[in-house]
Amino acid sequence: MAMINPTPLACSLSRARGFLAGLIFINSLPKIPGQDFNANIRLFQNTKQWTVLQHVHRQLEETRLRLVEVKRTIDLECPDKILASFNNPTSFYEAAISSFHNTLLGLPPTTLGGVVALCAMSHATSCYLYSTGIQVAFDPFSDFDLWRSTISIDEHQQAFDDLMMAACQEPYLTTLMNPFPIFQNEINLPGEDLNLLWSPDPITNTLIPFLITHNAGETQAPDLQSLQGSPIVANLTHFLEQCGELPLILCGRDATADMCYFIGAPSSSTESGDEQDLKHLYIQLLRERGPLHGPVTQGIVSIVERFVDLGYLQSVDEVPDYMLLIGKEILPSNKTFLELCKSAWATLAEAKRRLHNIPCGKCGKVFTRPGNMKRHMERKARCAPLIRNTLGKL
Repeated sequence: MAMINPTPLACSLSRARGFLAGLIFINSLPKIPGQDFNANIRLFQNTKQWTVLQHVHRQLEETRLRLVEVKRTIDLECPDKILASFNNPTSFYEAAISSFHNTLLGLPPTTLGGVVALCAMSHATSCYLYSTGIQVAFDPFSDFDLWRSTISIDEHQQAFDDLMMAACQEPYLTTLMNPFPIFQNEINLPGEDLNLLWSPDPITNTLIPFLITHNAGETQAPDLQSLQGSPIVANLTHFLEQCGELPLILCGRDATADMCYFIGAPSSSTESGDEQDLKHLYIQLLRERGPLHGPVTQGIVSIVERFVDLGYLQSVDEVPDYMLLIGKEILPSNKTFLELCKSAWATLAEAKRRLHNIPCGKCGKVFTRPGNMKRHMERKARCAPLIRNTLGKL
């Protein structure tokens, strides 16, 4: 049978998912003073690509902290739940990747937090590309008006300007030569003037509001094609392509569910309650397992936990397969990898046993099959209440 090459869309979705996995993993590692993350990633495969993720993670964390500071000063009559979740780094990454993912599939974000997260992540990755000498095809600053107009609440559109000025404090991207004149219609200033616009005000020590170029009441929701072809999406896509094979490995390749559904949609609506309970019990046991208590293996569990909640891992049997795929990439030794293999499958078997255990509500005895429980209940002489057993021991 001939191999079917993935489409560009499928590749972009896979890379985005793998990038998210890498950010979750790096963020989960314990922050020990004096410990250099670079010393740890030298033990991994694809060391250079891990270094890229580490640098971008640091840039995103600085951006997130600035956003958190500014959002505390913004009083919104209609609070935005996604924006409020930025206190948690992982929630910030998930909001950005979800917005990117859904935009590619035709459902761009309409919430303040979703749009801000996507624009901030695109800006951070564009800055990284520029700092390494890679040509950035577009100037993302000219794109903010387009994305502001996707926000459904007018009050939140003004807050968008304040948040993006806090997120985008690296002025050098504004001096790039733009080979696509369609994005230069609004502002035609030479590079020196653009630099002046981004100089701090000597009195307030804040950036001059270059971003605020729209007029209230004149915004119109952009069409999907404009958003999908915008610099915000194009730059982030280009960055993910520059990350090499690592995001494709971390996405799990064929171990995870189909990516062509909207993140946040009820993808698990047909999932039984028992299946959900089993997955959560499995994650809990993985957290408690002795062989998996190392920081690297716990980082893998952190990825799995979030991927289960996001619907990337829809069947519990996908979880150990995914863990082994990324464990082979991340774990520093064959011995640790073998321990992960044994523990992943043994823990799943234990979770299934525990979930199907049926305790007798009268005496507390545990049964694995409903039929055994029924026969036990029919033999009343063998089923003494717990309190009677307790008194007999006194």
